[in-house]
Amino acid sequence: MNNELITKYLSNECSDSELEEVQSWIAESADHAKAVKNLQDLWEASGTSESISTDTKSAWGKLSNSLKQKKAASFQPERKKESNWLKYAATILPLIIGAFMLFYSKGPKTISLTNDGIEPMQVWLPDSSLIWLRTNASFEYPEVFADNERRVKLQGEGYFDIQPDKKNPFIVQSGETEIRVLGTEFNLKVMSGRSEVAVYEGSVLFYESQNIDNSETLRVNQKASYSSSSQEFQKQENISINEIAWKTGILSFEEDSYSTVFDELEKYYSQKIEIKDDLTDCYITTVFDNIQLEDCFEIIRAVNDLTIEKVSSGYRVSGSCD
Repeated sequence: MNNELITKYLSNECSDSELEEVQSWIAESADHAKAVKNLQDLWEASGTSESISTDTKSAWGKLSNSLKQKKAASFQPERKKESNWLKYAATILPLIIGAFMLFYSKGPKTISLTNDGIEPMQVWLPDSSLIWLRTNASFEYPEVFADNERRVKLQGEGYFDIQPDKKNPFIVQSGETEIRVLGTEFNLKVMSGRSEVAVYEGSVLFYESQNIDNSETLRVNQKASYSSSSQEFQKQENISINEIAWKTGILSFEEDSYSTVFDELEKYYSQKIEIKDDLTDCYITTVFDNIQLEDCFEIIRAVNDLTIEKVSSGYRVSGSCD
């Protein structure tokens, strides 16, 4: 919205098409309506509520002349004070209009966050939804959500606990895909050329940003990944709770093979674990609840006769489960 058009609107000089344009802009949001209302109040306070001229470019000059005449016709101190104020208002009013239009045309402020720490970062959104960001994850959201949707952006990995709102869907931009929900809990991982969603409560629509017809609807205990190279989704059932161990600190295993266990430990603790001997037929049921890697190894050693030693590249596992 440009200054000249808003000036014509305030002075009642808009054509029908211009009036429709301004009214449409006002109806877009409560912020736009509030901005124009504030300008109208200031306009009327300056004594310019009646039309000054059909030439909006000279309107401000004529307004100043009008105010000077009011000042010259008055000799009372209190009137002089009022006239000075009006002259000042006429001088700064174009600047105020410009500032209002600049602020409201840009929309709400965008907040950008990156988790540089080693622990998950919690982020409360304006609608009381709660997000956990994994280390190195970047997240963007508006200080105030729009009137018809709640749109955010993620790069990296995050867990979303979204407040229900049927009128305002929650949309996450993630690379070349988007996730649309009304109220649910899900984990989203965004990597180069690949996005992955796992649903823990409710349901989500996972789709290509430029082609919503290419999509997957996911419900509780379902997971899907998208590859930008193939432009295809791959869906699977029965997701593991260990996928969000980065958030909960809990790794749970039920009759899982040692190869699976050490693979999960390697990913969670970011330590290389080399399995020297064949442990294909070895299984374990246990829970590691917010403990150190060495403590996990102690539990494993107590169950089976395994040797786990520290080496330059990480750890080496040898022995058998006999």
